Amino acid sequence: MIAAFYLISVVLIVSAVLAVSLRNLIYCTLCASVVFISSAALFFLLKADFIGVVQILIYVGAVATLLLFAVMLTKNLVSRQYYVGQKRKWSYGIFTASAVLWVLIGSIRSQTNLAELVTADHQLSVVSLGKEMLTAFLLPFEVASLLLTAAMIGGIVIALEEKKKSS
Repeated sequence: MIAAFYLISVVLIVSAVLAVSLRNLIYCTLCASVVFISSAALFFLLKADFIGVVQILIYVGAVATLLLFAVMLTKNLVSRQYYVGQKRKWSYGIFTASAVLWVLIGSIRSQTNLAELVTADHQLSVVSLGKEMLTAFLLPFEVASLLLTAAMIGGIVIALEEKKKSS
């Protein structure tokens, strides 16, 4: 079980790095699909079968397919233009990544009974999962929804900038 976890984690990390570093958008999308499948495999290892199936259905089945169609409809599949002189944008990204890392480390360290939660054998139903998500985990649920909304707004802004540049 531990070997499977490490193998899936390595596949997930490598494909995530490739998804953000490759220049060909189709390869990036396929690597993102591998990330989604690896995440579902981790859920299956944790015996969270419902969330693993939902991960596969929604992310691999819908989001990855939508990404592939969107990428195939774009004109420029391979980026030939390198970003020169945009160090300020890199500094924003590094600042944001370090802030997220700091919050993640702080939240993991604050969990005192994490080992007990992982070793406990829980039988969760969809109803109990929904109740827990909207009671005990309401704040992380809302923060995730705000982050997704901000990502969507950022995507729209980037698309509008590209449209203005091409006009």
